[in-house]
Amino acid sequence: MTEFRRRMKRAEIGWNLLGLGAIAVSLFILGRQLQSISFSGLQASLLSIDRTALVGSALAAMAAYLLLASYDLMALKYLRRQIRPAYALASGATAFAVSHTIGASVLSGALLRYRAYSAKGVPASEVLTMVAFCLATFVLGMLFVGGIVFVIDPYIADRLTESLPLPSLRTAGQVMVGLCLLYVAFSFLPLGNVRVAGMTISYPPPGIALCQLSIAAAEILCASLVIYLVLPAENNPGLLVTAGIFTIAFAAALVSHAPAGLGVFELIFMAGLSEMAKEDVLAALLVFRLFYFIVPFLLSVVAIAIFQLRMRRAIG
Repeated sequence: MTEFRRRMKRAEIGWNLLGLGAIAVSLFILGRQLQSISFSGLQASLLSIDRTALVGSALAAMAAYLLLASYDLMALKYLRRQIRPAYALASGATAFAVSHTIGASVLSGALLRYRAYSAKGVPASEVLTMVAFCLATFVLGMLFVGGIVFVIDPYIADRLTESLPLPSLRTAGQVMVGLCLLYVAFSFLPLGNVRVAGMTISYPPPGIALCQLSIAAAEILCASLVIYLVLPAENNPGLLVTAGIFTIAFAAALVSHAPAGLGVFELIFMAGLSEMAKEDVLAALLVFRLFYFIVPFLLSVVAIAIFQLRMRRAIG
């Protein structure tokens, strides 16, 4: 095991411990909110979900992971690395599926990408650049979608807290969207390279910057659709509100480093959709966890096992 992998492994253990603490606190608070929910009521909500909605939710999750996997394709194009698209898509989807599920997303994703791309001759410095590129792309999408929601519907903050004044939230949304547009605008300028920690980092060209913004925003919307499609029509706040709450909940889950955002994600969604029956919201979130976390994670375990087996055969 290289020094790079040892350091990443130690850091990952520390962040996972922090994530477990976040889970404990979140589940305690969430448990108090869900005391009124009965198992029979939750079961009835799950059974009431239309099959067409379930299929649409599953397809939205597949689309979201295809878009996530394409982050690696963009990163490789940025690095001018020629690696088979199918290999890059599989590596990207696997890295995101595992990192989203076990927590410490940046670290666990870095380890998996290092394992996958070092086998193709990509040095550790470029793998770190890929990780930073993918993280920047994901943050760009969250800022853009969240900013648009805040500008169009600044009242969404009232669903979570009453401490934020309405004008400042709309202004925050305008700033978020403006930062994303500036990111793209800078790509048209002849900016020089910057050296950071021994790595030479150049600004992405306009084509890649535009792809980052559009693909990342589309991924957030597809992930939001996974939940929106299985929510009942009664008191449904619409896709815009669902996407806004999703960005807030997912960001909080990532910051907490809780594996799969367990407890944190549910806590924010229950508060954000308080006008809906708790059983219906929880049922939609269970479907989301199945399609967005559990199924991709199980598939990623199979993919990792196949990769390891091929590596051993190649060495042997």
